[in-house]
Amino acid sequence: MHASPGRPASSFSLECELLDREPLRTQSEARMAVFDFIEGWYNPHRRHSALGYRSPNAFEREEAARGGSAPAPPLSNEQIRKTGKTC
Repeated sequence: MHASPGRPASSFSLECELLDREPLRTQSEARMAVFDFIEGWYNPHRRHSALGYRSPNAFEREEAARGGSAPAPPLSNEQIRKTGKTC
């Protein structure tokens, strides 16, 4: 996602990876595609300053390699969908 300053109604644009697929036919299909992109790729790979500018995936791998307590495995997108919560 990339911020688009000055346009409060549409503050972000999605990466090409999401849009270079077959057309999305319904609003529900579009919502699921956006959810899958954000939860399945963007959030796990995005670098965070609080994690030393590492992605959550890299941070967890490095902590586990150092002997830190292993974090619980993340929920799959299917498990998240079943909860009905998107936030």
